[in-house]
Amino acid sequence: MHSLYTATIFNFLSNHKYQNLHTRQTKQVNKKRVLKHLHGMKWENKDLILGYFCGPIEGSIISEIQYGLDSAGVITVTISQGIDKKKALDYINKEFPRIKNRTIEKQGGFYPKYSKGSFYLRRSSSQKITTSGEKAIRLQHLTSNFVKTMASWNLCIIEGNN
Repeated sequence: MHSLYTATIFNFLSNHKYQNLHTRQTKQVNKKRVLKHLHGMKWENKDLILGYFCGPIEGSIISEIQYGLDSAGVITVTISQGIDKKKALDYINKEFPRIKNRTIEKQGGFYPKYSKGSFYLRRSSSQKITTSGEKAIRLQHLTSNFVKTMASWNLCIIEGNN
């Protein structure tokens, strides 16, 4: 991992009110935009960030990638379901430029359009699992472990209604 990415992400998370970050990626399937993954990160301590991807990363099967990023920039895949560890590590490395860009975006004044029937992450002061999170599990869009972990990181699942 590029050390500039690591320093930028550590600095952002350690100084953020909730010490977390979230991203969302979509893909085209049958000329329609669908979820590729939701991703959450949490600053664990000065030497460790935890991260978690969940969604149909490859094909239509739900995959999970949990990882740790240490302050030296070393990524360790701790859990990979539905995707092998090498592909999981490649995927994380491919996503990190987008994640770093998310840390330098100007916050505030941006109100995204949440599409009806799509699931998103949003920061929350609560650690409760939302009804949207329960629905995402029931519909098998996200895993129970991902939804629970995001809630514990103050990231809640919401569903678009536009």
